[in-house]
Amino acid sequence: MAKTPNAKNNDIFQTTRMSLGAHLDELRRRLIKALYGLGVALVVCLIFREEIVSFVAQPLLWTLKANGLDPILYATNLPEFFMSVIWICVIAALFISAPWVFWHLWGFIAAGLYPREKRFVHMFMPTSAALFIVGGLFFICIAAPLCFNFFIEFAADFDTPKLDEQNGVAKYVLRILSKEPTDTTDTEIPEPNAEDIQESMFELIPKIDQYVSLVMILGLAFGISFQMPLIVFFLGRVGIVKVPGLQEKRKYVLLGVFAFSAFMTPPDPLSMIALGVPMYVLYEVGILMLRIWPPATSVPRDQ
Repeated sequence: MAKTPNAKNNDIFQTTRMSLGAHLDELRRRLIKALYGLGVALVVCLIFREEIVSFVAQPLLWTLKANGLDPILYATNLPEFFMSVIWICVIAALFISAPWVFWHLWGFIAAGLYPREKRFVHMFMPTSAALFIVGGLFFICIAAPLCFNFFIEFAADFDTPKLDEQNGVAKYVLRILSKEPTDTTDTEIPEPNAEDIQESMFELIPKIDQYVSLVMILGLAFGISFQMPLIVFFLGRVGIVKVPGLQEKRKYVLLGVFAFSAFMTPPDPLSMIALGVPMYVLYEVGILMLRIWPPATSVPRDQ
């Protein structure tokens, strides 16, 4: 009579190590299931699209209003707004379905691990999804307003210069552009009314498609970067890295973190700091976790 499998054998993460072909088949199967979950979340997001778009747009709108500008996002062609809303819903669906997606991601990783290493997958799945969501919320609620305010204030610093007709450059320009062939030296520029004076030399016109692209890239970058403590802890638990080695390479990790932040963020120091500092702090959190729960070196990997 065949033995009845116990609960441990029924665990989807307690399977034996697989061949390359089996791994590829497992990847395809889990990818399809993850996309099903993402599709369901996308339908929900499309139903509540107005609330989601309002939530995503609020960091920029509030920053514009705080700087005395009109809280408006502009669309310059007909399909631009439609496609922007679709992309916002896709990204929102990815964050909403993160628990389901990360379940299958870690399930695929667990298929190639030893039994002792698979024990951590149950802990990593919910924690990884939670960190991904927290990273996206950290960007929307904290980092985004600071970054947008930097760009707006930088543009506002360039005041419209005073157009003095007695200036040598002004006389030269007026002489060239004057329609009168003679007596152009006394040409005067009419004084503008007080209400016509523009405080800044530049007028910001935030486009919705560019804003969505920026939010998409940075939101995903923050979500992925918040996986840092789990990655460090996981690599330490399976014996790939050691705490002393992680401590010795701090300066290289710091350099790499800020290089990654500079690559993923817009070309401004505030955005790079907003991503780089939390990422490095989370690296230290991973080292601290390894100190609290050091790997059991006495247990063989295949147990």
